[in-house]
Amino acid sequence: MAGDETALKKGHQYLTVVIDFETGRVVWMGEGRSEKSLDPFFEAMPKGIREGIEAVAMDMWQGYINAVSNWLPHAPIVFDLFHIVQNYSKVIDQVRRDAYREAEEEDRSFIKGSRWLLLRNRENLRERQEVRLRALLQANEDIAAVYVLKDQLKQIFRQSTVPLMALALVV
Repeated sequence: MAGDETALKKGHQYLTVVIDFETGRVVWMGEGRSEKSLDPFFEAMPKGIREGIEAVAMDMWQGYINAVSNWLPHAPIVFDLFHIVQNYSKVIDQVRRDAYREAEEEDRSFIKGSRWLLLRNRENLRERQEVRLRALLQANEDIAAVYVLKDQLKQIFRQSTVPLMALALVV
């Protein structure tokens, strides 16, 4: 099972969408984007079906996490790569801001304007951006560490089996 929301129209009006992960088929849609939005879906589902759900893939919306934890306490929740990297991007940005504040005046201009450089995928950088990124990573150990961890995080998700994921964790 996979759950997510989609914007119905402007003004924070959402639909909650539940998809059969194996077939990709939409199995249910409901109004809203709250913990209660999923109640009608789970209430209509026979208990035996609920107990047979092995895992739920979804975004990191706390309302959905609460609902799934309540209705399917046995099913692990799996977050997708997009949402994990999006969340980790906040860490990168905070480390970059901290480095800027701690830097000497002459080094600040080097860090300033590097936000998108650090958040973009390396393969999408132009040559001059790549040169600037290399210099930035060599100049600041903390920024280099979070940048490398971002790539390692993505590598974990690119693995096809749990043992390969575990191996990617230690590399």
